[in-house]
Amino acid sequence: MSEPSRPRPLREAARITQMLDLVLGAHRFDRAPVDVIGLALEYSRQVAPDSPIHEVVERNIPGCVGALVYGEARPRQWAIMYHLGQSAGRRSFTVGHEFAHYVLHRELIEEDGRFDGGIYCDENAVVRRDGSGIEQEADEFAAALLMPFHDFRRQLPAKDRADFEALGRLAKRYGVSLTAAILRWLEYTETRAIMVVSNEGFAHWSKPSKAALRSGCYIRTRDTVFELPLQAFAARRDFSDAALTGVMQQAGVWFAEPVHEMCLRSERYDQEITVLQFEADEQPHPFDIGAGAPGATLITTDVASRDFVDWADFRINLSGPGQDPLYVSDGVDTYYHDWQVLLVADALEMGVRLIFDTRRPELLKRAMSGRLADISTDATYGTVSFEGPRGLAKGLEWAHWFDAAAKVEAVRSRKLAALAMGKNGNVFTLEGLELIDFNAVQKRSAKHALATIAATRDHARSFLIYLCERWDEWRRRGRNEVAGEYKRQIGLALRMAMHAFDSDFKGFTVEVGRATGHCANTLDVIFPDWKQDARDKVELSLKHSVVAKAPTAEAALALDDAAITDFLDWLERNDQWKVHLSIEAILQHQFSASSVDHSTLAKEVESLSATFEHLTNALLNEAGVSSSGTLMKKVQAFWNTSTDVHQILTTQFALVSTNVAPRANRLAAISALTPNGPNVDVARTILAAVLYRNDGLHNGMASWTEAELHEAARVFLTAMMFCRKNLFVSAPTP
Repeated sequence: MSEPSRPRPLREAARITQMLDLVLGAHRFDRAPVDVIGLALEYSRQVAPDSPIHEVVERNIPGCVGALVYGEARPRQWAIMYHLGQSAGRRSFTVGHEFAHYVLHRELIEEDGRFDGGIYCDENAVVRRDGSGIEQEADEFAAALLMPFHDFRRQLPAKDRADFEALGRLAKRYGVSLTAAILRWLEYTETRAIMVVSNEGFAHWSKPSKAALRSGCYIRTRDTVFELPLQAFAARRDFSDAALTGVMQQAGVWFAEPVHEMCLRSERYDQEITVLQFEADEQPHPFDIGAGAPGATLITTDVASRDFVDWADFRINLSGPGQDPLYVSDGVDTYYHDWQVLLVADALEMGVRLIFDTRRPELLKRAMSGRLADISTDATYGTVSFEGPRGLAKGLEWAHWFDAAAKVEAVRSRKLAALAMGKNGNVFTLEGLELIDFNAVQKRSAKHALATIAATRDHARSFLIYLCERWDEWRRRGRNEVAGEYKRQIGLALRMAMHAFDSDFKGFTVEVGRATGHCANTLDVIFPDWKQDARDKVELSLKHSVVAKAPTAEAALALDDAAITDFLDWLERNDQWKVHLSIEAILQHQFSASSVDHSTLAKEVESLSATFEHLTNALLNEAGVSSSGTLMKKVQAFWNTSTDVHQILTTQFALVSTNVAPRANRLAAISALTPNGPNVDVARTILAAVLYRNDGLHNGMASWTEAELHEAARVFLTAMMFCRKNLFVSAPTP
């Protein structure tokens, strides 16, 4: 049994944001920020007229910055309180945070005995945005409601550096504190930046951007004391105009590299805000460091000969040859840690059984509603694990093998990226010396990784059997997400073992045998269409045929190598491996001199067009949105929180009709659409994909030229990748 699902914070915030955009206009922030107090009062009256928020008031709440409380009478009457003396900007976020609790958690707060008359939120949860559980959900909701990304990013693009003037304008635009605006910027910026909040020479707390964290640049303040450098503005009590503008601090002051520092002081809250920004956007990955450009050197560099970093070490040097070493303790986690997440998920998903007195109706009610976590420990007689630790304990016995497979995969992926980079997006055939070099790099990497852990072929067989058994157990439980990730790990391990031991798929299929009790060999059941180089070719195809030619989009939606990896991993987890093979067949000209029969190519593209609709259905289901209706209705629903894309899809749907004009004319009309935002090319791609799908469905593709078929395939794949990425950027709402 599991806890019942609650409203998702980003989805609820997006739904209200879309409503405000429709009522007040897409450019409403040009006029005023969100009136969060008025919104909370009016929204609650509309959605819960018997139990609304009846007032938002200032109160003395010692130790807290805000609270959502309710009266004793039923139906409940709610109130939002914010602590005395808050600035208008801080008050806005506090009210937004408590409003989030009302929208997302009021039933939990009312029914759960842990909350006595309401929920009280401290500075850590609201101001620092460092809470967990429902506090984190409330922060996510408030930030998305008051500072929606679709407008925020337009004001300060992800690649741009920031100063206090720009950040102050954003704080004023959204009616929030400067701290809240900086935290929102740090969520999406692609630059390496850190905010430090301090007082009397010591850092109280800090927040790095994702790029800074990935490069090992962060400041620890939890359970430790961090004294500011003597040269820091805050340490010197220098809050002059020079501090506001900032200076470049030398290497060794804050970090082992130079960093731009700017600082201001808030007398109201008796604290300083320092923003650090690094010159280079991100330190290169250790695999990329070499004589030439990052990544491209992999074509000539023998990466596999470098020292193998054992996972247990948890340290990695981010500096290049000839430079002072820069070791970080958790940077390795950024590069290959999927298997650790898998093992933890395996253990957690197994669950536990609680023993309690079923004669107590309040406990029985919680258990029957799936709220086992709400049963306090003093009300239970015991906890019985049913195989909970097994996945984690057993998996950690194979930690070195998981790590070796991840390292080999990192080398393979970056070699592919380097090959695609070297071709500048042009179609080419992977053959001759390049193909030999590509295979040799994988072989050396696999042999070196397994030699480091003294692995034998028998060990490889045992590891594969273990993975197959875990895959089978989760598949039988109907948990396809965990099973799909085990399937991906099987693929990584199998590819590594085949290279290291000079074997083929058939050889290991026989050795692993029927480990899961199927009538056929287990690996044949898991990979009925296995081809050793299938994913390599598909990944390379997408790199230089889709990503290199992808249309422009705002930074959050732009297609890159990471989007390819996520897309292909998602296909595998959803058992869509045949899509890989379709892509390979369509793009076969790039990898061999053999010709492709025209009718076969047309059928493959028709299959891919059907797959586009199938994957759209899967994405809608993943987001909890209905997948009924025509393909056009589905893509409109999927993009309903992306204002500029949704507007084009809902107003220009006639362009995808199959009986209005020739396909070429309709494609020209789609290309000529007037831009209404940064993602107009995304909307054009989606429309073109639907048009190709409709035309092929009604008229067939046999008469299309080979160039038209290849272009349609490229459009379908680009549309799929945009849709997959949008699930994380601006997920649809029901």
